[in-house]
Amino acid sequence: MGRSIGSPFERLGGELVDPDMILPVALPLDLCGESVRARLCVFTDHNNQDMALRPDLTLPVALAEIEGRASGAVTGEHVQRYEARAFRQPAAAGEPMEFVQVGFERFGAEASAQIDAETYALVSDAAEGAGVEDGIAQFGDLGILPGFIDLLDLSAATKAGLRRAFREEGGVRAFLERRDSAGDAFVQSLQGLDRAGVENKVAERFAADGIAHFSDRTHNEVVTRLMEQARELENGAVPELAKRTLEAVLDVRCGLDEAAGVLGEIARKAGIEAGAAAMLETLERRFALIAQHSARFLDGAVFSPGFGRRFTYYDGFVFEIAERGERQSRPFGAGGRYDHLLTDLSHGKVHATAIGGVVRPDRLALAGKRGTGT
Repeated sequence: MGRSIGSPFERLGGELVDPDMILPVALPLDLCGESVRARLCVFTDHNNQDMALRPDLTLPVALAEIEGRASGAVTGEHVQRYEARAFRQPAAAGEPMEFVQVGFERFGAEASAQIDAETYALVSDAAEGAGVEDGIAQFGDLGILPGFIDLLDLSAATKAGLRRAFREEGGVRAFLERRDSAGDAFVQSLQGLDRAGVENKVAERFAADGIAHFSDRTHNEVVTRLMEQARELENGAVPELAKRTLEAVLDVRCGLDEAAGVLGEIARKAGIEAGAAAMLETLERRFALIAQHSARFLDGAVFSPGFGRRFTYYDGFVFEIAERGERQSRPFGAGGRYDHLLTDLSHGKVHATAIGGVVRPDRLALAGKRGTGT
């Protein structure tokens, strides 16, 4: 029997699992970015509850991990591997709604540049083992911008608002623009209201505009977000230095060997160089170790601090590997760190670091065929 695509992942040990296929729709709605949430496969069950087919394997595996750790059956470092189906509405013609993901989730390991580099190496090994000879990697770190936010001289409410905004594509720039202006008149009308008051205002607005619901957001989510925006307006504009700093971080797109230096210069201009030093040293070490462990798919690779928010549970190192050109938005390999997800999903009852990697055999097969000219 030939070498399986997931063979490199077996080095981590652990167990092969096929977790719950159906999830309460609120879970992926809250944890998927805009590009994924509109593609969820949603239905209503026999109890009239909104449910969704799993859009990836990480979420149901994380739920199973929480259950194991909460019961005491799982402790320390623990790996779960899978070769199982996921479901999303196609993003492009020819893409399937149902597809297989082969991957792993590694819980409780040290949150370090070394583990990050090992994760990239495993995914790139799997791609190479599937016959893919050419591709390009993109990297991000979803802890960088929040790290800069924490170091800047801003109110606690403004920092919290910026961190929430970073979960959405374009959210930080929209936040900064909104705080520079008088803000939306409707949001202004919500200032000072409690949740019941905001709910009444939203119901009146929906009725006046003939809106029954938002297809990709729950009513509670709409109300919560409007309350957050109303509180943001009460704090006034973001100081100019902080605004320039955050915009500069968002604009970073550079080679891996330049990343720490470029961000270091932004930190120096903002007067937070000392505070940012450890974070940027980790970034520099991570890319050095990645090049050492696996130089595959790094020719032309780029880094951007905001890259990788397709699933909003990621909170640190992220990467994708894809074919060059028009198919670059459809990666055949990906991975990343989500150290806070177990804590958030368990409401603070379970704590464990988490990082995972995945490949899609259907996309690997296409990339491999093109690479051989067949």
